Amino acid sequence: MFSQGQSILTRTWAPTQDSPGIRQTYDVRLVVPQDLTAVMSAEMLTPNGEPAEGGHAFRFRMRHPVPIYLMSIAVGDLVFGAVGPRTGVWTEPTVLERGLYECADMETMVRTVEALYGPYRWGRYDVLILPPSFPFGGMENPRLTFLTPTFLAGDRSLVSLIAHELAHSWSGNLVTNAVWADSWLNEGFTSYIEGRVTEALYGEERANMARVLDWAGIQEAIATIPANSQRLHLIGDRGADDSNSAIVYDKGALFLRTIERIMGRTRFDAYLRSLFRPPRLPANDDRNLPRRFPRPRRARRHSA
Repeated sequence: MFSQGQSILTRTWAPTQDSPGIRQTYDVRLVVPQDLTAVMSAEMLTPNGEPAEGGHAFRFRMRHPVPIYLMSIAVGDLVFGAVGPRTGVWTEPTVLERGLYECADMETMVRTVEALYGPYRWGRYDVLILPPSFPFGGMENPRLTFLTPTFLAGDRSLVSLIAHELAHSWSGNLVTNAVWADSWLNEGFTSYIEGRVTEALYGEERANMARVLDWAGIQEAIATIPANSQRLHLIGDRGADDSNSAIVYDKGALFLRTIERIMGRTRFDAYLRSLFRPPRLPANDDRNLPRRFPRPRRARRHSA
């Protein structure tokens, strides 16, 4: 059993204001059958479960305010394997060995993004490899990215998916679009960072190959969708789930690479580091750590 909250689906199982501009913390206690394990996109307070009537209970806590589409849950015959001191893989027992092989670079990826854009602020970064019924490529739920099993290619050729979902830990989870019409602020920034991680770990040639494919996707989108849908800011009657396109992802990233080329990489990286830096708070007080992008009419960012 698993959930998928983006974009406005968490409201179907939790009483919440389901909008990306609204942030919440949460505490959860789940009672599941004795032979199953529960995981969530939050700190796992009882990794081994605790006695409960009808099975055993798992308790979770998300202490950073997050847009509630990022609250996720999964229950199943799950096991865990560590990749690094703060990274690991959850999946069914028969998939674990393959998952650990594909995710071998995950700890290095975290360090790479940290070197570019500042500390990873969510504690752990684990992934959950779901069964084939998971209808998406990946979902950047904090602390526990959900992944399709189709990325298990056997040769680590599809690990850009992990780089993308990890990048969301900064762009999307830490700083979020206030409305879905501006979802390129999540996906365009994230796709840009994905490219930088690919370049840093696997070389400029591989990163450029991905950019060529992205350019082809942009051209295909331009040729097949109306002109008013080619803008980064979505307009008209397009719904919250109409943002999964080469325009939002790849044109957004291309726009940022254009700015980088004009400004220079050093200055642009300095801007991104400042974007992902939390507001100044008293010591040990990170209640407002995540932020959201403002609505278009506002001229500055503001705390969530």
